[in-house]
Amino acid sequence: MFGLDRTAVAGFEDSPDDSALKIDCLWPGKLLIEMKSRGNGTHKAFEQALKYYSLLPSSKLPRFILACDFEYWYLKDKSDNSYYYFDIYNLVDHIGLFGFMTDKPQRPYSNPVNNNVSEILGSVYEELEKNNYPSYQARHFLTRLVFCLFGDDTNVFADNNKFQEYIRNTSEDGSELGHSLSYLFSILNTPKDKRPTTTGSDVMSWPYINGALFEGQIDFPVFDAESRRLIIEAGEPDWSKVSPAIFGNLFQTVMDQESRHELGAHYTSEENILKVIRPLFLDSFSNELDDISAMDNVDSKNNKLIQF
Repeated sequence: MFGLDRTAVAGFEDSPDDSALKIDCLWPGKLLIEMKSRGNGTHKAFEQALKYYSLLPSSKLPRFILACDFEYWYLKDKSDNSYYYFDIYNLVDHIGLFGFMTDKPQRPYSNPVNNNVSEILGSVYEELEKNNYPSYQARHFLTRLVFCLFGDDTNVFADNNKFQEYIRNTSEDGSELGHSLSYLFSILNTPKDKRPTTTGSDVMSWPYINGALFEGQIDFPVFDAESRRLIIEAGEPDWSKVSPAIFGNLFQTVMDQESRHELGAHYTSEENILKVIRPLFLDSFSNELDDISAMDNVDSKNNKLIQF
């Protein structure tokens, strides 16, 4: 893919310590690859790769370890303990991660859907403001809405587009939408065995969402045709590809400068957050997990994993 002659940069089936152990592929200083047959999982390949890594001289230690079972890919950057896990079908979305092969900066994939969704939700917020809906309740409402939109494409509601269809089944002028959402949010906040026995099967099929997101009644705005259209439009992108950092983008997009100053709310990118929390505690956790994964004794390893 990158125009490199693999035999010119990497060795295959080399031993890390002059023993019978064989590394599937080693590009000294760059990359160690360990493969397993499809269906065997990347964890076995990664455990083996870590053992090889520990036996290599410092002059050959690679920055990256790739474990793969021909279906799933697990790439770990040993310089900062960051890692990426994805399947073969999504390789195209993560190809930038392998920029190190041509000495280009590592570039995690950024999906333009994120920005598009932020803009649409910003428009929803503006519509709520026009109708004098309290800003603190608008943020609460949008948080619930974001969860439902994300859940609609990630099997939280069992059937994809279930929430989208629920919205579309309300009147086009938007007059039913507020009441319908209020009712749905109360259903999502109620365990199935606590719901009224008269609840219809279509409503009973919605799952119970714990965690208090839908607890408490909030005022709902009177929607019109435009605000209903915007909510439907917000559900059209594939939310399974939307980063959870959307909450940060949401603050940045929908809140004006005065509000951000008042609440002390500002958006910090995922990348910059990780720069802080990786050396703070994530790196030590990651290193500990690597050490446990490389243990030979299965019983001891299992006990350590449970403790971990």
